Amino acid sequence: MSESENIVKYELKYGLNPHQKPSYLEYPKDSLIIVNGTLGYINVLDFIHGWLMAREIEDATNHICFLSMKHTSPAGAGIGNDILDETLDIFGVDKYTRDNMTPCARAYIKSRNSDPLSSFGDFICCSSTVDTLTAKLIKKEVCDGIIAVDYSEEAMEILKSKKGGKFIIIKMNIDYYRKMNVEGWHDKKEIYGMKLSQPYNDYIPNSEYLNLKGVEGVEGVEGVEGVEGVDGIMAYSILKYSQSNNVSMVYNGQLLGLGCGQQNRVGCVKLAGEKALIWRLRHHPKTIEYYKNLDSGLKRQEKVNLVYDFIYKNRKQIQNDLNDIEITLGSDGFFPFVDNIIEAKKFGVCKIIQPGGSIMDDSVKEECDKLGITMVNIGKRMFYH
Repeated sequence: MSESENIVKYELKYGLNPHQKPSYLEYPKDSLIIVNGTLGYINVLDFIHGWLMAREIEDATNHICFLSMKHTSPAGAGIGNDILDETLDIFGVDKYTRDNMTPCARAYIKSRNSDPLSSFGDFICCSSTVDTLTAKLIKKEVCDGIIAVDYSEEAMEILKSKKGGKFIIIKMNIDYYRKMNVEGWHDKKEIYGMKLSQPYNDYIPNSEYLNLKGVEGVEGVEGVEGVEGVDGIMAYSILKYSQSNNVSMVYNGQLLGLGCGQQNRVGCVKLAGEKALIWRLRHHPKTIEYYKNLDSGLKRQEKVNLVYDFIYKNRKQIQNDLNDIEITLGSDGFFPFVDNIIEAKKFGVCKIIQPGGSIMDDSVKEECDKLGITMVNIGKRMFYH
């Protein structure tokens, strides 16, 4: 088969905007299968970036991973390790689901619960196989589509019935992914008659580079000795296909906040920190009590909106009563000034993963030491546009 015969040309609904027609996707026949629904241009950008992030996180942590993608950056991310009871409470998980929880379901709930206000209308990316329980959870949410390696037979039927049969379902060929990991590829863009080309970013954050040690072991992941290590890998992996400048905050295998697409790094820290703080306020007992007392007849997203309103109105009251958690921060570029560190500390950051390379590295390290923050410079910048 010639190279041209191996390429499928697929007409999209439209480009970035409805008036940008015709718009096309060209892809190798052995890369994926569009099982259901009709793709748009942004859907493609979301599922490619999101699925690569999810799969690389699973490869590095040995945990199934879900990404909630919105406008080419993650609104949420989670892996299938343990999940907080408070997360199940604020997500409204019923007793049957709690009693039958799977790693797949845990990862999905954590991804969707990172920032449910932003995840409304997202594209879901799963690193492995979607099971029936998770499909039932997805059926309840407002989202455009999903990409995964596979689906259980019952999960597929549940998802096909979503959105009146228009829900987008894509199967990614894991053999194609493995082949591309070996062969590599080139990133190419053509804009205004000008062409850009570069080798793909082949750096996958893992325990070897992050060198995170000292806490309880994680089975099957050599050199990653606990949730702290998994959080470090996840915090830096999330940056790889998200719009720069970019800062992530992660706790317990879950993205709490992402500050992306900003023009200054301290703005990224503040944006990620604010989202992480809202996540913590959503998990406060008073917020959960408010959520549980909402009218059961309300739609899920109506409840989400009311919870955010409750937080904004009662923020000062409940913010002073938060439990401390150890947040890991990832930054796609170096910190040029200590103001970033000072801001990070305000939001509970205890560990920082960054590339280093600034003339201010020593000053930044001194500020981290002063504030009790562990900093790892790994020498790999992660810019993406």
